[in-house]
Amino acid sequence: MTTAAARTAAAPPSRLDPMIDPADVRRAFAAAHDAARRHGRPVLVAWARPLPRVEPRALLRRADRLSARVFYWTSRWTGVESLGVGSSLDLSAEGADRFAVVRRAWRRYARGLVAGGSGIAGRAGFPLLVGGFAFQPGRWHPTGGVPDSLTWCPAAQVVRLGDGSTHLALTARLAADADPIALADARLELAAQLLAETDEQPLPDPAVDSPPRLVVRFDVPDAEQWRRAVGAAVEEIHRGDLTKVVLARQVVLHADQPFAVPAAVDRLAEGFSEGAVFAARFAGYWFLGGTPECLVRVAHGEVTAHSLAGSAARGTTAAADAAGAQSLLDNVKTRHEQSVVTDFVARVLSDVCVDVRASARPGILRLGNVQHLVGTVTAAVPAHRGVGLLDLVERLHPTPAVGGYPRRAALRWIARSEPFDRGWYAAPVGWLDAAQDGEMAVAIRSALVSGDRAALFAGCGIVAGSRPDDEYAETDLKLRPMLTALDAVLDGSAASGPVRSPDAVQDAAAPARWDAA
Repeated sequence: MTTAAARTAAAPPSRLDPMIDPADVRRAFAAAHDAARRHGRPVLVAWARPLPRVEPRALLRRADRLSARVFYWTSRWTGVESLGVGSSLDLSAEGADRFAVVRRAWRRYARGLVAGGSGIAGRAGFPLLVGGFAFQPGRWHPTGGVPDSLTWCPAAQVVRLGDGSTHLALTARLAADADPIALADARLELAAQLLAETDEQPLPDPAVDSPPRLVVRFDVPDAEQWRRAVGAAVEEIHRGDLTKVVLARQVVLHADQPFAVPAAVDRLAEGFSEGAVFAARFAGYWFLGGTPECLVRVAHGEVTAHSLAGSAARGTTAAADAAGAQSLLDNVKTRHEQSVVTDFVARVLSDVCVDVRASARPGILRLGNVQHLVGTVTAAVPAHRGVGLLDLVERLHPTPAVGGYPRRAALRWIARSEPFDRGWYAAPVGWLDAAQDGEMAVAIRSALVSGDRAALFAGCGIVAGSRPDDEYAETDLKLRPMLTALDAVLDGSAASGPVRSPDAVQDAAAPARWDAA
C-alpha cells in the first residue's frame, strides 16, 4: 500500500457526507499519484458521481464568490448545462497555432486520464476541458488581458447531461511530488462550499434591486465612422478583392457600480431559448453572451455545424413575424450570403469527414428579438482518422459568417479597419471531453465585463449591395440582448457618442488592457 493510500482512512471527513464517500475520492487521487510516479509525468484525475437534481445556474452567484475562475455553459443543442469552479489544469497558447497547441496538450492528458467514482473516461457529453479562443491572435495580448486562448479543467464541476442526470466532477493534476490526499480534501471542501444550502434563497445581490446607471456610453467607431467603413468595404467588394467581410462595432459602457454578471446570465438563459448561453471568468474579466450559432459539435463520430446569415426583426404580430421571415427567404443577397457560409463549412468538413450533407435550403431561426436564415451541415468522422473537436474548430474558424470570404483577404481587412480588438468576440467558446467530443459555439451576442465597465460587440456581413444605414440598424438589433441582460440604465447626465478623454479612448481601443476589477 502506498503512503498516500494508507492515509485515506485517516483523512478528516468531508461536509459532503453522506452524499459522497470521501475515501472513494482519495483513492482515485492516490491512484493518479501512483501513475504519475510510475510514468514520470503529471497525470490528470477526474472523479465523478451522480447527484440529486441540482440546477447549475442556481449556483453561479456562489461560484462567483468562491473563485476567480468560473465557467458556465448551457446549450439547447445537446441539453448539457455545466458550472465549473476553480482550475486543476490550464492549457493556453499564443499565436496562429493556438488551436493545435491546446489540442496536442489535451490529447496527452486525456490519454492518461485516471477516472474514479462513476467513471467518466472517454464519456462523450461530459465536459472536462472548458474555455475559449481569441478571434485573431496577438493584437493586444503582449500587454496582458484577454489571452489568445485559455482552456482549463474546472477543479469542481456540477454538470447536467442531456438525459437530465446531474453529476459532480472533481479533478486535479497530480505530479510525482504532489500530496494527493491534500488535493482530494481541497476538492471535497470546494464542492461542499459550492453545493451548500442549495435549497435556500440565492444570496442577495444589490445590483439586482438597484440596476447600474450608466455614467458613459460611447461607440467605437462612432456611427458615422462605421457607416463610412461599410461603404469602403462595399467598394472593395465591387473591385473583386472580397466577396464578403464582417464588420463589427463595439459599445463601451461605464456604470456607477459593478455589473451583476450572474443576474445577466439569468436574463440571458431565461430569454434565450435557442442556442447556447456562456459565461467565463478569468484574469479579472467576465466574458459572457448568448449565441444562436454552433460552430461545430462532435458526438460519437457525428459532426454538426450551423451556417447563419441575415437578420430581420421579430414582428409584433404573427403575420408581421411571418412577413419578416419571408423577406429573408426572398432576399437574393441574404440567400447568397448564407449559401457562401454553408458551402465553406461543407467544403472544410469534406477534407477530414465522410458523408457530408448540407441542408438543401435554409430555414428560419427565431430568437427573442431577431430572426436569421440558418442551415445545417452534418458529417461523420471515421474512427481511424482520430479527428476530434479541436481539429475541426481549427479548420473552420473563422467561417464566412463572422470573418468573410475569401478568408485571408477578409481577415486582413478586419485587422486594418476595426479600431479595437475583438478579443473572444465571434470566436470559439465551449467544452470538450476525454474522447475529444464536445461543442464549440461562435461567441456572438457577447460582452467583456470588468467591474463597472463593459464592452459589447455586434457585427454584420457586408456584401455587394449592402447599405450602411441598414447594416447599422442590424447591429443595433443584435446589441439588444446584451444591453437587456446587463440591465444598465442610461443616466440623464451620461455622455453618449464618441468620448475624447485619453482614458476613454484607451478603453475603447483595447478593452483587454483594463485593470482587473
